[in-house]
Amino acid sequence: MVVERRSKKDNTLVWKIDKSKKTYEYFFRKESAQGDCIKQLIFKGFSKQPTSLNSNGYGYSSVLKPFFYHLKDTFQTIQKIEVIDGAKTQITKKGRNIYITFNKEDYESLVSTCVEIYRENSTRLKDVCYNDLTILFKRYFPQKTISKYRKNTISKILQNDNILDVLSTDDIKSIAGIIPDIMDKSTLVKQKVLNKMLFFDIKNKVTKIKFTELINDFENMLKKKTQNEAEWQMYIKNNILFLNSSYLNVIDKSNISLRISIPDFLLVDQFQFVDIFEIKKPDFNVVQYDKSHDNYYWSAEASKAISQVEKYIYDIEKHSDSLMNNFREKGIDLQIIRPRGFVLIGKRIDLENQKSKKDFRILNSSLKNVQVIFYDDFLESIKNRFRLLK
Repeated sequence: MVVERRSKKDNTLVWKIDKSKKTYEYFFRKESAQGDCIKQLIFKGFSKQPTSLNSNGYGYSSVLKPFFYHLKDTFQTIQKIEVIDGAKTQITKKGRNIYITFNKEDYESLVSTCVEIYRENSTRLKDVCYNDLTILFKRYFPQKTISKYRKNTISKILQNDNILDVLSTDDIKSIAGIIPDIMDKSTLVKQKVLNKMLFFDIKNKVTKIKFTELINDFENMLKKKTQNEAEWQMYIKNNILFLNSSYLNVIDKSNISLRISIPDFLLVDQFQFVDIFEIKKPDFNVVQYDKSHDNYYWSAEASKAISQVEKYIYDIEKHSDSLMNNFREKGIDLQIIRPRGFVLIGKRIDLENQKSKKDFRILNSSLKNVQVIFYDDFLESIKNRFRLLK
């Protein structure tokens, strides 16, 4: 079935489409500038009329005129332009004659980009006009908040092949900063912009970046000559949920109204049980040598920390009902049954010899509800998680 379109003005043939063959041919008016340059324009593999062509035979509409001007300035005369589904985009010269072939997808992508830019410029012009009217006629044209950002701008920029090589540190930080919000935006997920594979791929990449930052921060803090206990407490408190996936929540001391002896924060694991984390400095000695008995015992700093955690455990268990009721009022449902205590202190590398390592293990295993953890062991566990992730 062949369908034709003629000009209402003088019945000149404008286009013809063969629906069975999916072939569309556009006929330029002979007196038009575009018709003088392009002798034949054919679309193959199109089931509907191509866009951005003038309905009166004068060729490409305003959106694609820059496209035509570039072709004319380069070739002056073009024998034929064909847009074919599955073809290779190329320019062929036969003597002085020029033949241009576009792959259908390449051509439609070009048209789509031109349309977007045309619309953006039109919208920008509209905004500029409105702003001037608000200055001249405030009574009739109230001030509007007009976004400076135009849709698809980021998409176009990120399509550049070498984009990662030219991004600055601030660019990377800004992009990384909005990724979690993009992942959480339900409308995007519903529209399948983020399918499950892409979602987890982005999540893993963000996690790797975060792990790298945390490990670097941990190592740099550990290298400091002067250790700050408050700095370590803040670091662990802010990052423990990321560093240890078994914990799901951190409860700040300020959220507990009862006056009992508890640490700065409590940890809630995946089974809703409470743990206690006591943080001391990494440059403290953990064990000391008793020459007369030829063995190692807890240092003063370690003993104080262990005793403090045991007191926390005792007070929390003693007031468990009141604490659980206090948390429920705040919408937190948890269990306080034999809380575990952990003391983060010292470094394994500072142990003097094999005997000190052996005695430390005996001392640590003899504790009832408390476990002492070295900073370098804790760092190694973080690195192991990172290796598994990678």
